[in-house]
Amino acid sequence: DGLVSSLHQATGGNPFFLDETVRLMIADRTSPRGNSGNEGFAIPEGVRAATRRRLAPITETSRRVLTIASVIGYEFDLDLLAGLSQLTREQLMEALSEAASHRVIREVTGTYGRYRFNHAIIAEVLCSDVGRTELIRLHRRVAESLEDLHQADLRPYFARLAHHYLEALPEGPVDKVVNY
Repeated sequence: DGLVSSLHQATGGNPFFLDETVRLMIADRTSPRGNSGNEGFAIPEGVRAATRRRLAPITETSRRVLTIASVIGYEFDLDLLAGLSQLTREQLMEALSEAASHRVIREVTGTYGRYRFNHAIIAEVLCSDVGRTELIRLHRRVAESLEDLHQADLRPYFARLAHHYLEALPEGPVDKVVNY
């Protein structure tokens, strides 16, 4: 059940993505039992290439916003993304609308300002295309922005803060990783 759930979340149920991923798992003889998301198995290069082709028509501004969102996670908040993107609210909404029109992201039903990638693979490919130094910097910025945005009560965000500060190492503060 864990494997099926992981594969469904990572591929969004897309038959091509699913087929390619399972074929690679069989070839590599891997089995990510009990993992969440796409942890524990590699995204096949064919799926990465297809994902990059899908993202190709998107403007540079939207792609930059999506890259930041991918570092935040599979789901992301408009307020957090706004602070990190350094765009006006109007520019940010335009970038998100473009991404939604290309079916890269969608609003989370029943929420305001909460979005998710249509496939976890899209977020993974965007994130993996960022250089290591830039990725470290982005994780640190996400963690610091989370602290600023939710300073009144950080408890619900401890796991996310620990994750982003951990990913920000060696540039990030080790004490915050441990504390969170």
